[in-house]
Amino acid sequence: MFFTAGICDKYGVRVEEAAPPVVKLRVVVTQTAEPGKACPQLVKEQQATVTLPGPMTGGGVVDTATGEQVPVQSGVAGGDPR
Repeated sequence: MFFTAGICDKYGVRVEEAAPPVVKLRVVVTQTAEPGKACPQLVKEQQATVTLPGPMTGGGVVDTATGEQVPVQSGVAGGDPR
């Protein structure tokens, strides 16, 4: 899942509902920036990976923050799918 977010916090993905045929996900902050440390007001495209509880058969993955469908990618990001 790709998303745009600030560069100082760390992010992950939480599965909010896994009731086939639709899975609902939300990007969450897993670690906030260090207090008192300067942080530039920049955002960048980031990626989080989530393993779905089962195969997607005719349904979809929804970002609960936007309500929009998330494209599903198969294989391992940056790895050899063999």
